[in-house]
Amino acid sequence: MKTIALLLMVSGTIAAQPAPPPPPPAAAGGKATCAVVSPDAAKMEFDVVSVKPVRTRGSGDAEIDGGPGSNDPGRVTMPRMLPAYLIFISYDLWSDQLQSPAWMASETDHLFTISATMPATTTKEQYCGMLRNLLAERFHLIFHRETQPRPGYELTVLPGGPKFQQYMPGQSDAGTGPTAGTDANGFKVMRPNRPTYAAQLRTQSGLVKLSYRNTMDRFVRFIGAQMSPNRGGPSNEPQPRITDKTGLAGSWDIRLEYQIPPLNPNAPPSPDAAAQATTPEGPNIVAAVQQQLGLKLQKVKDVPIDVLVVDHIDQTPTDN
Repeated sequence: MKTIALLLMVSGTIAAQPAPPPPPPAAAGGKATCAVVSPDAAKMEFDVVSVKPVRTRGSGDAEIDGGPGSNDPGRVTMPRMLPAYLIFISYDLWSDQLQSPAWMASETDHLFTISATMPATTTKEQYCGMLRNLLAERFHLIFHRETQPRPGYELTVLPGGPKFQQYMPGQSDAGTGPTAGTDANGFKVMRPNRPTYAAQLRTQSGLVKLSYRNTMDRFVRFIGAQMSPNRGGPSNEPQPRITDKTGLAGSWDIRLEYQIPPLNPNAPPSPDAAAQATTPEGPNIVAAVQQQLGLKLQKVKDVPIDVLVVDHIDQTPTDN
């Protein structure tokens, strides 16, 4: 199973907190992107597909089980999927590249259980076409595209080199920390034999302890969401576009401790003041990246991006 939401339940004085709506999750299989779909792939449809509303209220974990690249390539299941997340996956969008009706931003309503079958030989590109057709045929999605600017930054390695290690399959810290499943420094233990992993613990003071294993390309998306004024809240909230200039290939084990200030749309963190951006509880995420990881964010020109604007989408999909 590939769990996309950053949410783990723990006990003790430190409580697990849901992450902001994530930058777009990868399609099933972990490495698929749907940025480009050929005309032939765009015509592909699932063999059988079921879309049913989730009857119980609660937050959605946006899980995807199966699909191309997984152990079950001929079937995909999404137990609690939001239409907005489905659009993120199908069109390879960051969360601020989607402008949509307000109801689509809710993580407690309009959740659907989606299951579908397809030939086991389906490619990831064909799978993306199937997802797009699902949105068009069952939710009657209609949209247009616009170009909008976003703040731009580059992430580079400081002269001393990175202060974190590349992921090696099979390695794991002992869970001997202050709460169950944490290491000696209070970070969630990252599971061995998983090339991607994410979990964050947050204290009542707002201090976040992030355990993150992924590529640097995915990590810069996470940073961008955390630097946005409301940390990736409403889908149309601009997020900084961060270009990975580290040259660090592969998957990396990152542990980062930073302070989440009160939400203030007029005062996002400033990389120009990263070294001084600290509170008694800890640094903001920009300063933490520099101090704890040996990386640096540098402001560059704003970046024009493609935005998908939803003109119409049904709140209730057509019957199975």
